[in-house]
Amino acid sequence: MANPDLPEEILLEIFSLLPAKSVGKCRCLSKSWRTLLSTPQFVKSHLDRRNTVHQRQSLLISHSITLQSIDAVRNNGVVVPRRIELPHGWRIGVAGSCDGLVLVLNHKNEIFLLNPVTLDRARVPDSYKTRYYGCKYGFGYDASCDDYKIVETCSYIGRRASYTFVDVYYVKRRLWKKVEHSRYVHYPCAVTPGAFLNGAIHYLACQRDHESGVLYNVIVAFDLEHDVFDEMPLPSGYSVGRLVFDKLVVFEGCLCVVDSRRNVEIDVWVMKEYGLAESWAKCSFRVGFYWDNLKPLCCVNNGEDVLVSTSEKLRLYNLKERALRDVVVDGGAVVLREAIVFVGSIVSPFFDT
Repeated sequence: MANPDLPEEILLEIFSLLPAKSVGKCRCLSKSWRTLLSTPQFVKSHLDRRNTVHQRQSLLISHSITLQSIDAVRNNGVVVPRRIELPHGWRIGVAGSCDGLVLVLNHKNEIFLLNPVTLDRARVPDSYKTRYYGCKYGFGYDASCDDYKIVETCSYIGRRASYTFVDVYYVKRRLWKKVEHSRYVHYPCAVTPGAFLNGAIHYLACQRDHESGVLYNVIVAFDLEHDVFDEMPLPSGYSVGRLVFDKLVVFEGCLCVVDSRRNVEIDVWVMKEYGLAESWAKCSFRVGFYWDNLKPLCCVNNGEDVLVSTSEKLRLYNLKERALRDVVVDGGAVVLREAIVFVGSIVSPFFDT
């Protein structure tokens, strides 16, 4: 032990209070500390402690062949990214995050779990069916069985019938499971990946009316414990037939959807109390010509600004001034394809059976 004067239980208590990146550095100081700080008991303790106190949110951004993490956005809108090394030739996409693990896909449509702090990366085996470029993914944690799950949905749209094939991967058990087909249709290219919150993965989807055969829009939640879909209540004034949201994300711990129909302003709806229709609250963003593909990420600068991603750029929206400004790095704007928020952890994507 690097410091024999301190009992092991005291050391563990101190280490459990440190950010994930600091724990990673401590692991490099001695073999004994690396062993101590890598046990499943400590990893769980550190994760539980992280979930009970406010932790700084980090950002993971991808731009085709690059993947970068950002720990903080300064008041002047300047960021310092850290590049995550990937195999040569990879084109990367980001499909979700949970407990510091991020689900990523490469250009071969292979999926991986990545910890951006420890840089550990684990390949996920293919599902039962042949993987193709129409699948949509979600990633979350099922407390009922203490396992992380990857949900793969692939939709079929016919003239009179439409449904979605659903497969679920149990990360710790390392197996795929087929579940009952969903009656909802998930459009993979038009909207964001599934958003994990409150034990469920949420999607913007469509359902076909049995009498008319017309597709109408809904918000659905896939319950990870029971492997079933259920519909979520819509904001006031929106009916199932005219839902026009084009983004669904988790924003500051709440379900959030974006309505981008207007040219100069967009409406951002946040569900303050999960599952309660009356708790939807609207905030209109005046964004001028930068509305395209806008996605709220998190609040920064003591809640004065909202960090958003727009078409290929990262920006700050000031709530008081109702104005956008670019986030800059190395004197230029941050160019991106996708961006997600995560809270760093030491959870490994490799799990023992």
